Amino acid sequence: MALNNYIEDDWDDNALSGRTNPSKDVYYSITESGTGDLLKGVYRPRWRNVVPIFTSNSGNISAVNSELSLNTESAAATSSNVDVGSWKHDFRLSSSGNTTNIGARQIHQDDNNHVYTIARADGTNYKLYKKVSGSNFKIISATWPNDTSWHTHELTRSSYGEYELFFEATSKGTATDTFLPDVNQFRFYTVNIGADFDSLVIQ
Repeated sequence: MALNNYIEDDWDDNALSGRTNPSKDVYYSITESGTGDLLKGVYRPRWRNVVPIFTSNSGNISAVNSELSLNTESAAATSSNVDVGSWKHDFRLSSSGNTTNIGARQIHQDDNNHVYTIARADGTNYKLYKKVSGSNFKIISATWPNDTSWHTHELTRSSYGEYELFFEATSKGTATDTFLPDVNQFRFYTVNIGADFDSLVIQ
């Protein structure tokens, strides 16, 4: 297949490694400042089970029913050096009505320095955060319906640090923040509840 995105996954092969029909390509990304980077495009990348930031336990990740499934307190990671563009995926919580949350670490250097989003299972938090030297700072704050249906999440970032957070293609807020750690991976994670993810597109 011809790749149109830097990273894309549908999990239709029900695999995390040894993927069926994976594909790779190279892109030249030109930013607003006129500079650019060579980026590796991957369709159906390899995913690895990593220890979540918030616990010493290592949860369980799997690819079933053409979805990425994480049980409680789990994290799935794949290599990524994308720091400008769009991170979009579908998600579904396994339960609702409590204060635990799931999310994605879109820009990730290490456990103490990254940019991440959360969807809390009580509906009160649909937010963008940054973690700098171990301290968390809120960038965009919004809410969402809180249920166990499939929903579409998207975060965009320009080379000037202009963020916009979307829920079901509707903007939930904008902000500018110039914090940018060295990017080496993208992660999905869960806290105390399980979740399923699908239709990942990073571009």
